[in-house]
Amino acid sequence: MGEFCPLIKENCKHESCVFWQEKCLFVLFFQNCIAKPNVEVYEGAEEEEEEIVIPDEVKNFSAEQLAELAFSYAQKEVQEEDQKWLFSDFFDEFWNSIGLEDKYDLSNDIRAKIDKAEKITEKKWEKKIADSGRAKFQKEKESLPQLIQDCTKWAKQNGLKKT
Repeated sequence: MGEFCPLIKENCKHESCVFWQEKCLFVLFFQNCIAKPNVEVYEGAEEEEEEIVIPDEVKNFSAEQLAELAFSYAQKEVQEEDQKWLFSDFFDEFWNSIGLEDKYDLSNDIRAKIDKAEKITEKKWEKKIADSGRAKFQKEKESLPQLIQDCTKWAKQNGLKKT
């Protein structure tokens, strides 16, 4: 009795309040929010940081050499027709294949080397896709006159006058 309720801005009405259960739950909630955390609860919660294992390839190879590894992996694992770009899922799979589980928790210099290798690999992949697209276009361009002759021959044989 005599407690002030911040919701209704009057004295608390214990019997008719939905927040009342032996004490005001609304007030208890805010008291717990601003109270200092109990240090004993958090003492055992500290996690020991696991040492990140960096494969020798990542440590000793240059970004260009890592890009070559990633590109050869892409040639084996990715179907050209299916994927015109290499997505981050591909790179995650590649780094996992050489034993690097989480590339995001690494030091800045290793992370920069990995980013550079990924960019080089993406450029090489895009060039490969563009070159194969040009080769396919050239092949189709060369076969087009013969295809037109075959189509006109078929149209004459079937009595078609308009195409």
